[in-house]
Amino acid sequence: MNLSRTTDIIKFKASTVYNYLNNPINYESILADEISEFSMIDAKSFAIKIGSLPKISLEHKSNVLERSTSLKSKNEKLSFVFNFKVSEIDESSCNIEINFKGEFSSMMQMMIKPPMNKFLDAISKKVISIDFSK
Repeated sequence: MNLSRTTDIIKFKASTVYNYLNNPINYESILADEISEFSMIDAKSFAIKIGSLPKISLEHKSNVLERSTSLKSKNEKLSFVFNFKVSEIDESSCNIEINFKGEFSSMMQMMIKPPMNKFLDAISKKVISIDFSK
């Protein structure tokens, strides 16, 4: 299953937004309205609860060359990854392409797809209002 969204224009430098996304603790504020729980596991991973889905642990990885970060499921039974790629529009603005890719049975996909679509819609709208300079 592949789902993606691209944010509207964000009025911050691409490097500023990338640096913000590169700090796992910042995902608590990014995801705040869409999750019921957030807890840091270690410096590179955290656990969240999205809607009626079970609590999931995510590991953060970054790719400096591509200005992208990823959040990969640490649960072998739920294999998926969120990718956030920051693209520069000009010196003072950028956008983020958010991708979700997961390997699920057709039954699991039917259960996961609606809340994940809602989650991606909300996150793509939320990130344009964040003050990335903090």
